[in-house]
Amino acid sequence: MAAEGAAEHDDEAHAGPDLDPEAAGGAHSEGDRQQDAAAPSGRAPDGSGRRSIMDRLKAAAKALKHEVLAVYYAMDDPQTPWLARVLAFLVVAYALSPLDLIPDFIPVLGIIDDLVLLPLMIWATIWLLPKGVMQAARRRAREEPVRLGRNWFLACLIAAGWIGCLEWALWFGVRRWGSPWLVAHLAWELAALGAVCTLAFGVWLAHRVRKEARKAAKAAAKAAQAQAQAQAEAEAEAGAEAGPDVVVVVEAGDELEAGAEDEVQGSAAAVSDDDLRQPLLS
Repeated sequence: MAAEGAAEHDDEAHAGPDLDPEAAGGAHSEGDRQQDAAAPSGRAPDGSGRRSIMDRLKAAAKALKHEVLAVYYAMDDPQTPWLARVLAFLVVAYALSPLDLIPDFIPVLGIIDDLVLLPLMIWATIWLLPKGVMQAARRRAREEPVRLGRNWFLACLIAAGWIGCLEWALWFGVRRWGSPWLVAHLAWELAALGAVCTLAFGVWLAHRVRKEARKAAKAAAKAAQAQAQAQAEAEAEAGAEAGPDVVVVVEAGDELEAGAEDEVQGSAAAVSDDDLRQPLLS
């Protein structure tokens, strides 16, 4: 549950509010594009051979999560009924949680919630939506990709649920099969287990928060760089279009300045001549 390889939802995602703009609204990250390019031939992105079943399942789960941003936009549509709105909220909340109900590091079972639970929730949400709402939401997701923030609150709730399950399993096992000494110290055992699990989850959570902060800073820097490049290109095009006018204005300015200098020099010469013609003592 609290291991470093704990379940990670779509890191680009949905953005939000993460999904990442590269993943939200159907846009793919570099890894997704490599997997998509490899899909028709059935080979791994590195060309080493056919992809494993787990790789295909994970790729399918990641492609499915691209619908989450569309569900997020559909939730804000005024035509969406309250039941579909509530279900859409649950879909978005769970999809944005960095921790799954079944962590991904558990073989086979770790991908079940992504391929069964989340698809069923998305399908139920779409089924409850009025006609045309989901199509408009998908179109908006493509046109307005945003980064959806991670749902850390739900991740804490899921972790608390797992810790509670482990506590109950320990209590049940000790009460049923434990020795008298273990039964006598059951409270201390439960407290120790809770403390260890809480500490492990805290370490994992801090690591994920730092990782998400680095990703957000990198995405912001990339967006700022792209915006600055686009602005520079726009200024270059505007300068190229206004180039002849600028040259004409500069040449006209030079002529005016030259004429003004001639007038000043002529006035100075006239003043000098008048001064020479004046007597030394008036």
